[in-house]
Amino acid sequence: MSKGNFKKLSYLLNLQILRDLKITIGSAVGIMLLNIAYFSYSLSDELKIYLEKTENIGAIQMFSPMEPFSSFVSRINGRILTLLILGCFCLYCWYLWLGEFKGENKSAYTLLTLPLPKKFIIIYKFLSACFYYFSLVFFQIVALLINYIIFNIMVPTDAIVKETLITILSSSISNFYGLIPVSFVNLITNGLFFIAMIILTFLFAILERSFGVKGGILGVILGCSFLFLVLIFPGKMDFYMFERFIWFVFISILYNLFGLFYSKYLLEKKVHV
Repeated sequence: MSKGNFKKLSYLLNLQILRDLKITIGSAVGIMLLNIAYFSYSLSDELKIYLEKTENIGAIQMFSPMEPFSSFVSRINGRILTLLILGCFCLYCWYLWLGEFKGENKSAYTLLTLPLPKKFIIIYKFLSACFYYFSLVFFQIVALLINYIIFNIMVPTDAIVKETLITILSSSISNFYGLIPVSFVNLITNGLFFIAMIILTFLFAILERSFGVKGGILGVILGCSFLFLVLIFPGKMDFYMFERFIWFVFISILYNLFGLFYSKYLLEKKVHV
């Protein structure tokens, strides 16, 4: 590769990384601000009700003080925020490949038009998805910290049950619905599950590009079958915890390997940008 082509390749690759970084930070900060805004709104309502009750009694000391809470302490709120994060994560994984497939317009810049190995492109997309996920989780933890500060500012000191930030984070993470592993087993199962989500979303995008609607339907079937086998089937079979863990690991590794190698094959043999 000539020096001029190498500079052009470096420039275009840096441009791609910068664009993905802007989308990642923008969406992560956006969801964080949504979390904070929703918490402030909920706290205002809770505080209004609390103060009305204390006024009727006559003194705050005669009424049970408020316990600090966060957006994830409520299971319903935690479920909504978690589904929002997972939805954004899946959309981003889809976007990573959707941006590559812009029809036959050769002037459209994509990584597939650059002289890069297909293996490198898959690894880059995978690492981008992982970084996006960790960014979402990190900024949600920042949101919990800001929620804690807002709570202590808005609520009168005499009306607060003293709780440390660590306690609030622990109770919140337990309702984070698997986004943050709380044990070594969770670390393995969560890691395999999210890797499978990334790879199967990649495979869906590539199948749709390669075979049109039929490929998209096949991608949906693969994704649904994976969710059925790891989430529903073990319950139907009444597996013990150890059996459930072994089954989960086996199915996840099987789907991950299939998705990885089949995606690489399709990129090399079927996809034309």
